[in-house]
Amino acid sequence: MKELVTSNDIVWLSYAQELLRQEGVEFALFDANMSIIEGSIGILPRRIMVHDDDYESAWAMLKRETENLSSAQESEHALPDIDDDQLSDDLFLGGALKIYQPKKGFRSGIDAVLLAASVADNGPMRVLEAGCGAGVVSLAIACRCIEARVEAIEIEDVNAAIALRNVVRNDLSDRVVVHLGDLCDPVTKLELLGLKRNSYDYVVANPPFYDEREMRLSSNPLRRRAKRAMAETLEDWVRFLTAMAAPKGVISMIHRAEKLDEILSVLSRRFGAIKVLPLFPKACVPANRVIVQGVKGSRAPLTLLQGLVLHDDEGGYHPQVQELCTSPKGLDGLKHL
Repeated sequence: MKELVTSNDIVWLSYAQELLRQEGVEFALFDANMSIIEGSIGILPRRIMVHDDDYESAWAMLKRETENLSSAQESEHALPDIDDDQLSDDLFLGGALKIYQPKKGFRSGIDAVLLAASVADNGPMRVLEAGCGAGVVSLAIACRCIEARVEAIEIEDVNAAIALRNVVRNDLSDRVVVHLGDLCDPVTKLELLGLKRNSYDYVVANPPFYDEREMRLSSNPLRRRAKRAMAETLEDWVRFLTAMAAPKGVISMIHRAEKLDEILSVLSRRFGAIKVLPLFPKACVPANRVIVQGVKGSRAPLTLLQGLVLHDDEGGYHPQVQELCTSPKGLDGLKHL
């Protein structure tokens, strides 16, 4: 056998092993026992060994993936410049948050405010948002939960750049971090970007709502991607949320009401103590959105909560919802979640 990798970086070693497994390359990890004896403090390196016949292809594959990862990390620090005339300047939470959003493409609104409201202020905690867009949800959580550290991951470099501008603009750089990456990547690769599996008290998501078969395709590629959600995509999102949530951590998701059966099917294999909050556009009208929460590893039964009516008969927000939209303190209005 030949030595393919020598390293004391446990995260990188795990990623390399996962890549080899995906490629069907047999390997052996040497010196792991010695590393355990020294307490896994990173002094003694581990070695990945492969068969001589597999060495060249395995080395080429690892080299290619390393270069791709380096390019991704470099791009995170060199995000695209965005002209101000491409952005709208919006206020959230009664002006407590000043948010740039793209004039064209996915734009946050009441769904983002309600999703942020579903996170309880439990003092010091770690929160992760999957697919942050312009960063409204993450920033709204940080605005109310003043002891929380919030991280977010976003696949589109344009959105990530806008989110970072919003973080700086709202003076939250000390508590909000935006990662450029794909949540469908292996967890070991995401850890190299700075995310930590099994470590977040809350993991929140506003996944893409629309199936391409159910919608007229937009000419805007960002909007088209934001609205694309096949069945396997929801599974991928929940798999990511599960990997990142701490034991007994909470997942919180907002989605279309008609997808509830699919959501529960995917969540129930991983989460318990599930709570469903229906969101009604008006009284006596079927719910069109649901907020779904669950506790990782719990076996407690599902609870269907009394729903929230968003608008009155004149089309304005109900007082509770109006409070959610106009004040950071008003976010406490969803405490029953």
